[in-house]
Amino acid sequence: MKLLLLFTIFVILAATIIANLGDPFGWLSFVERIPGKDMTGHFLLYQMLGLTLSFFLRTTSFNGIRSHALMVLIGVALLVTGEELSQVFFENRSFSFTDLSASLMGLASGAYAAWIFAPRHSEEG
Repeated sequence: MKLLLLFTIFVILAATIIANLGDPFGWLSFVERIPGKDMTGHFLLYQMLGLTLSFFLRTTSFNGIRSHALMVLIGVALLVTGEELSQVFFENRSFSFTDLSASLMGLASGAYAAWIFAPRHSEEG
């Protein structure tokens, strides 16, 4: 699960950087063919992040200390919000409340799915 989490983070960072640069090579043009376009992309990317991050936190103990998954998810939600707000500083980007909502709903739904389906780590460490 750790590799899937790292891959998800990499894809989100790469997509963000490419979009901030104005997608000079047209790598994100496939989004136009997805039903719901950008909003669906935001939802699915952050749903995968919420799922993999929550699954990782729920099944991992760091030196016997249980992670506080809710606090981590709140921090990630604040980072997602900050990233969306930062788009006002880029010439080819703009803040979108619907994109932010889709991202946060995706993050929450992925975290909820992990909370339901992921096994918990043992307390013995």
